[in-house]
Amino acid sequence: MRIGIVTDTHDRWTVVRSAVECFTARGVSCVLHAGDITLPEVIDMFGAVEGATLIGVLGNCDTERLSLMEAAKRGGGQMHSQRFEGVVGERSVLMGHDPARVLHRIADGGYDLAVYGHTHAQDIHTEGGTLVVNPGTRGVVIVETDDMTYERVPVE
Repeated sequence: MRIGIVTDTHDRWTVVRSAVECFTARGVSCVLHAGDITLPEVIDMFGAVEGATLIGVLGNCDTERLSLMEAAKRGGGQMHSQRFEGVVGERSVLMGHDPARVLHRIADGGYDLAVYGHTHAQDIHTEGGTLVVNPGTRGVVIVETDDMTYERVPVE
């Protein structure tokens, strides 16, 4: 399974369109958005990734929380208030917007993938068997869950 990871889109429509095109071209089955989506229309745009489910967390700039949660639900996705912990493509995933909600929890292990945003800087590394991904604001990351390989793709 391919997972597309994005964060901090902040209503930058051209970035969202580029991310949607990238995810569609690479056949992602799940889109993880690590927050600062800002408007429900952004969630609707990710609905154009055919066959993909959106799982998101709210960020500090997501003031329209109820509208964002309703938009995700309407599109068959999920929006979580602070963090998401679950299984995606048979891999255990932890996602939060703020790195403080994510990075301290991976030391205990138990996650294959940890995703965060907020810093606007790309950070991809492995820590104790966990692939840690912050795609930053100028890119998206595609993760193949079969072998946990990843591809960085710039978007602007």
